[in-house]
Amino acid sequence: MQGSRLADFVSRSGTRKETLKALAGGPKTPTDLATQQSEHLPHISRALAELRGQGLVSKARSDSGRSHTYKATKTGLELAIEMGLFKRAV
Repeated sequence: MQGSRLADFVSRSGTRKETLKALAGGPKTPTDLATQQSEHLPHISRALAELRGQGLVSKARSDSGRSHTYKATKTGLELAIEMGLFKRAV
């Protein structure tokens, strides 16, 4: 998937869209995302897996090693900006 196809993929799910938007602003845990979006954790986990499968987000173990954080990849950040979900700081 490229450009507009990725944008279409993200746009077809409100949870994917809001998750990418949130991660464009910086790393977050699935629990942080669920709380921020008032969404059930399994929905967030599915959206993260889908976004990760498209190369839009990446996963890293937290400093404590007990949980994972997710962040937008370069491609994910560029797509979020292109879609108007995030504005790069000037």
